[in-house]
Amino acid sequence: MLVPAHRNLLLADETELRARIPADLPQMLCLNEWRHPLLPDESPSDSEAYRQIAGVLATGDTTRYRPTLPPKYSLVPLAHNRNPVTRPQRTRRPGGDHLVSFGTYARRVRDRGLPYGQRYTALRCAVGHYCPIGFNATWSYLSTTGALRKDENALLRALDMLELSRTAWLTEMRAFADRRREEKRCPRRTSSAAETRYLHGYRWPGPESHQATFHAVGLLWAEHAELPFPETPPADKGDLVYLDVTLAGCISTYIRNGGTAGPGHADILLSCLPELRRHLVRLGYPSPFSDAFTCFRRLLKMTELIVNDISPPTEFRS
Repeated sequence: MLVPAHRNLLLADETELRARIPADLPQMLCLNEWRHPLLPDESPSDSEAYRQIAGVLATGDTTRYRPTLPPKYSLVPLAHNRNPVTRPQRTRRPGGDHLVSFGTYARRVRDRGLPYGQRYTALRCAVGHYCPIGFNATWSYLSTTGALRKDENALLRALDMLELSRTAWLTEMRAFADRRREEKRCPRRTSSAAETRYLHGYRWPGPESHQATFHAVGLLWAEHAELPFPETPPADKGDLVYLDVTLAGCISTYIRNGGTAGPGHADILLSCLPELRRHLVRLGYPSPFSDAFTCFRRLLKMTELIVNDISPPTEFRS
């Protein structure tokens, strides 16, 4: 809100920018208005503007940025704003201010003085702040407590589950920070790949880790199993078919055994993770193989969930 009225005070001018950016580095794109995604309901990959910006960055072709939707945010001074009254504004939903903290949303969920619909929305916003297995999977798991739209007890149980997991995650991160400070004195400058994968990958911290993981993998597998193998780059098809068949066998066994991996499957899943990530980079935007990217990103998520469930690093084993 300050920038349109005080642009010269708040934004760097060309001289200030070039003091930190090499003079021979050309400016590719400068936006004063853009349509920003409304998180958590709209991700950057769902945004027309962000997809076009990614295309410009990937190709260097500025003609790829041709938005058809009106902007939501503007850095244009108010005097130059074409229509400041009717210009599209960000929709505000009850409890939907994204500057609000997780704790504030949690208090709104428990506030019986609020209309029930606002309390329900506050829980969804809290999940937007903390969704360790992805928003949809986290919400689906919380929905196992009951009919969240109309059952207050189910709503409060779901919040308790979410807070318990978040507290466990915060405790893990504090312990990790303390341990890293000690290790750097040894010195051990970097954390292990297993720790990084576990701390920053898909998993549900806390006592319900296994149940939540099994639920999330089941959801993803039900979606994955219904779809045909996607079109892929011809040069990579053999490797991708091998990954798909290998991982499908491990994941289906995990589900069929009620959350128990087959013999040797932990090592197989771990060995496939680097290959999955490498191929996802090749399939990423801009690419005509968006279905393949979605397919193998889903496989990566299932693989990471199972690996973190059955084979956590030594430091995180209870």
